[in-house]
Amino acid sequence: MQEDTLAEEIEQCMLQRLGRHTVQNEFMSWVNSYNYMYKVLSDPGIPENAGVAIEYNIPQTAKRVDFMISGYDAENHPDMVIVELKQWSSLEKVAQSETLVETFVGGSNRRVVHPSYQAWSYAQLISDYNASVQDAEIQLDPCSYPGCSKLTDKRICEEHEKLSNSNYEKYGRDKSTKKRYGRAWKRIRDKYAAEHPFCEMCFEREIIVPTEEIHHKLPLSEGGTHDRSNLIALCKLCHSTIHAERGDYWGNQNHRG
Repeated sequence: MQEDTLAEEIEQCMLQRLGRHTVQNEFMSWVNSYNYMYKVLSDPGIPENAGVAIEYNIPQTAKRVDFMISGYDAENHPDMVIVELKQWSSLEKVAQSETLVETFVGGSNRRVVHPSYQAWSYAQLISDYNASVQDAEIQLDPCSYPGCSKLTDKRICEEHEKLSNSNYEKYGRDKSTKKRYGRAWKRIRDKYAAEHPFCEMCFEREIIVPTEEIHHKLPLSEGGTHDRSNLIALCKLCHSTIHAERGDYWGNQNHRG
């Protein structure tokens, strides 16, 4: 089959350029996924001269993008579409989470990062490390909110940023916790944010995202304090991810900010 041949060609390129063999599971994922991508590229709306990159290795990182399509938009501006392919048969939305979904992977149901967020993080890395993208000013700014197709110069578009902020203020902290965030905390928060201008979790993944929240590693209600050792600078998505993994978001009345 043509799809098998493509998978074999990718396997050979991986061996020649990266010096590594492909495991069977990964090879079969190529066979399955690229059958669908072949149909996508056959759409008459996609020009024949569109560029295609498969298993693109982002410079200076170990990250690989499944599939990218490049070309020009209606205003003749260079654009690129990043496609994150999954072998999931089904998934469930994690209640009120902007970054997580639940699906069967690794032998059990697990909460994993939504592909929209993965695609956004890849766009940030490519923008930081690819000179061609920088020189040609190629548009790589998708909203990372699941299912949103809007482009934005921020991490999430204005509409979903308002929704995220509204949900956090409504559900993120109970009344007793809010009382602990007075003037003293604001001084501590502002000083820590000034010293840590970038999200510490994103920075570990080699992504530069401005700090938007100062988070208590151990919640105040569980004995945590405002001590610097208990603080971490985060962007809103990383902040919401931590709380979602704890089961805090939303509607859990035992949530502590």
